Amino acid sequence: MREILFRGKDKDDGKWYEGYYLQLHDTTYCCMPSDNMEKANRLNEENEHHYIVFEQMTDWGLPNKHLRAEVLPETVCQYTGSTDKNVRKIFEWDIVRRTDLHTTKEPSTGYIKYDPENAEFLIYWEDAQKYSPIFQWKDKIEIVGNIFDNPEILKRRALNEQ
Repeated sequence: MREILFRGKDKDDGKWYEGYYLQLHDTTYCCMPSDNMEKANRLNEENEHHYIVFEQMTDWGLPNKHLRAEVLPETVCQYTGSTDKNVRKIFEWDIVRRTDLHTTKEPSTGYIKYDPENAEFLIYWEDAQKYSPIFQWKDKIEIVGNIFDNPEILKRRALNEQ
């Protein structure tokens, strides 16, 4: 079975959590007549929460704890199902560097982005006007950061293509 995981950055302390994504509304506001819809939409946004639910191991023989961290919604990234050459899980918006020096003299960098049109995760290379499916680079790329914590790794051109 395919592992479906997400990662998100804690809204208070900036720590990254990996687990299952959960979006909740404390209350849903419905307003009539329609001139109050703007107010209802604003209230609904204020009551929206985004969580990463994860497990924490407890003592031997006891059930694991299921915890949740409230995360910034713009940092929620899905696991691609692939790992880099160091067997680290690759998530959407990770920055990767190509390590095979046979095809180029210098390693290239790119970022991971989901392509909804083709339903796949792609690497958008900053040194070329192209992209590649992740599976083509298995064991030839390594994670060097992500666009939230390390945007300086990529050139401005690559990030403007988001």
